[in-house]
Amino acid sequence: MSDIALFKGLTEEQITAVTDQSPIVCIIAGPGSGKTTVLTKRIAHRATKHQIAPKNTVVITFTNQAAQELRTRLATFNLYDLPWIGTFHAFAFQVIRKYHEERRTHPPLLITSKPREIQAMLHDSRDLKGLISRSPSSSSETSKLSHLVIAEIATEIENAKSEMILVNDYLEWYRRTNRQSSIGGDVLAEIFMAYEARKKKLNRIDFEDLLLVGGDILVDNTSFAATFRWWYRHFYVDEFQDVNRPQIRLLKGLVGDNPDLCVVGDPKQAIYTWNGATPGILLNFDQTFPRAQYRYLTANFRSSPEIVDLANAIATSFEDSDLSRRGGVIYAKRQGGSMPKLLEFENDENESKEIAKSIYESITDGRLANEIAVIARTNSLLPPLAEALSSLRVPHQILGGEQILNNNLVKSTMKHLKEVLGPRGRLQDAIVEIDNLIKEFENDRNSQKTEESLEYLRSIALESLRFDPRMDIYGFTTYFKARANDIGSTKKDGVTLTTLHRSKGLEWPSVYLIALENGILPHSKSVTPSAYEEEKRLLYVGITRARDNLILSYAKKRGSSNKFRSPSDLLYPIEELVTMGNQKLATKEVALSYIRQNRKMLLEPHKSSLPQGIDPIIDTLLLWRKTKALAEAKEDRSILSEVTLEAIAASLPRGIDELNRIPGVSTHFSITYGRELLRLTNGLRKASKSRT
Repeated sequence: MSDIALFKGLTEEQITAVTDQSPIVCIIAGPGSGKTTVLTKRIAHRATKHQIAPKNTVVITFTNQAAQELRTRLATFNLYDLPWIGTFHAFAFQVIRKYHEERRTHPPLLITSKPREIQAMLHDSRDLKGLISRSPSSSSETSKLSHLVIAEIATEIENAKSEMILVNDYLEWYRRTNRQSSIGGDVLAEIFMAYEARKKKLNRIDFEDLLLVGGDILVDNTSFAATFRWWYRHFYVDEFQDVNRPQIRLLKGLVGDNPDLCVVGDPKQAIYTWNGATPGILLNFDQTFPRAQYRYLTANFRSSPEIVDLANAIATSFEDSDLSRRGGVIYAKRQGGSMPKLLEFENDENESKEIAKSIYESITDGRLANEIAVIARTNSLLPPLAEALSSLRVPHQILGGEQILNNNLVKSTMKHLKEVLGPRGRLQDAIVEIDNLIKEFENDRNSQKTEESLEYLRSIALESLRFDPRMDIYGFTTYFKARANDIGSTKKDGVTLTTLHRSKGLEWPSVYLIALENGILPHSKSVTPSAYEEEKRLLYVGITRARDNLILSYAKKRGSSNKFRSPSDLLYPIEELVTMGNQKLATKEVALSYIRQNRKMLLEPHKSSLPQGIDPIIDTLLLWRKTKALAEAKEDRSILSEVTLEAIAASLPRGIDELNRIPGVSTHFSITYGRELLRLTNGLRKASKSRT
């Protein structure tokens, strides 16, 4: 493929990233900047120039779906071979398998379910069961439900391994980082040690061990590592902001001392710190790989300028200055669109009904259902919206919801409810039981995923209770199974309901961000400075999923509690960039009357008395903006933002060139309103001189 064909449609910064000859390249790619296009075209460019051999090339990403997309895109370049494409864990498995093949030894078996393995271990050990029974949770509700304890243990082991904490160092780490657990750090340390000993005895490894064992093999066996590096010489890593320390160690072992490495990522979208992935790993890439060259993709092809402005406002609120230094702000390549809206509701029921109604009307007006997404902080916030959409017969799917309903924790909880309350027990009592379980984890910062799974189950129970107020446990079990199957069925033609975490990497023309309240976003457990910063990055991710329309909402009350909920503090940086969408535009008659009333002021301001506000020039420009908005049935800020308006007031441009130099003045605005606005600014200049 020729360079002309390969570079067609690329921007200058994209071409620079594709053609950079440096052996180590770090591409900081903002949302909607075409990073996948750049990554695949860089591979294709180097392959066609015979700088790399595809069969000796590895492309690492984080999901099988992303890997398949990369395969599909690379196939379009008609390369004579394709690289190995897969996840970190899949490649680590290849390392382990080849290592044991060379030594003709049996590779360890992979544990498919850590909770089941832990449960089997506890079942076989009277001493370990005794430890748990003597732990702080022995008199609590949690002790009745051993699967919750097992889920907590499994999660804590995963967290420790993602931070590369060895089993002998676990207790010190637990205390140093002020971690919390219903069974206590001492008990966890004993169980962790027994779990590792059991795996070694049975020649087994778990999912996290794939990275750790693969890294150990490459570090400790130099001859094997050298052979492996001879075969795999060129490495590309997508979504690098999501890597953790074990993955970095594995990668360093793979590339060796003379790496040919290209990584792509966005530190502003680092939202998996619970898995050990922090923005610092990407921000400090040149410290890990000292000869690295940075390239930046800042043009956003996805979202309207108004949505990009919102994203930049959130980004400027980040406390870490390196997030601005590495990548800076993004800018929109598209023309203007509609202003994002912020909706306020009295309660969550009204929020669900009104948003479902808005979606229904949007579909009626011609928008396809699969072009719309509703995004929330957690899965438990989505069932009420799903119910409201169902009542209007709007097709929809909860992305990933079936995984929660079918996970071991939720299934074990359902089994527990049947054992405690009986099949004919009241569903109201089951909800109380679930509430008691949730309370057990309210003060535990490390149990967020467990708590969210239980809250999601509770929301499904409430949904079924509204369906049938007399429903018992037997009926709920049937409803639960049907709901799991329904959620699991893919409705590609339906509205997508998903969480902020699951939305990353996706996009839709219309996006609703719901439940933007303190305690939800930011989450009530995000109490440390670093956790609070991650909540900002989550909002940044949510905003940048939207292409054309963005609706944000919050409710004053949520659930059965009468406690007042305040709008999220994270909204402060964008207050001036959104409109309160509940307000309707004025009628045409009102607009014409307003324009006639102020016509003389706008046409001949130097002959009129300027407004007596704090700044009469700004007040006059605001008046002009209002008349334009009313005449065109638009919102004020869709004509001109406050920041740009203030810049115009400060400079009072004399001509088109001066007007175009003002930040925020687009070519479209200049062509549409430029001459009229210049007449006004010239009049204002004369008026201000006559006043002095």
